Amino acid sequence: MKLNHLAPGKGFEKRRRWCGPAALAIITGRTLKHCHRLLAEIRGIDQRYLKGVWNSEMRRALYRMGFDAVRTEIPFRKTLRQYVEEHQTTAAFRSVVLVNVTDHYVVAHRGKIADNHEAEPTPVGKHPASRKLVRYAWVIRPRAR
Repeated sequence: MKLNHLAPGKGFEKRRRWCGPAALAIITGRTLKHCHRLLAEIRGIDQRYLKGVWNSEMRRALYRMGFDAVRTEIPFRKTLRQYVEEHQTTAAFRSVVLVNVTDHYVVAHRGKIADNHEAEPTPVGKHPASRKLVRYAWVIRPRAR
């Protein structure tokens, strides 16, 4: 599994890219518009009002799109840079890892980070969120059919 480029979808470029739908689009390869609609549907609201995404909603959306999210143990008070640099050679980082850092979703894979701010995967040291604290992390794997 690898990181996908952020595909905004027709007419969606002008809207704000929220981190939840962007992370979902990067993981699944679907358009940003599709992911935004799905998350709004899961919450049961009109998509115009979707701004933040809860962890449970993100996991539910990933499951609906054919992925499993397995939560990993987070060492106490690690920054995103420390977390990625310590774990990038482990078996977990052969898969894509969804990371929640201080109320923001980023997607990590082999030392690179992608989110709604950086459409291209960026080395963790150059990413703007590298100094934020890691709250939660999930290893993402395609679900067995």
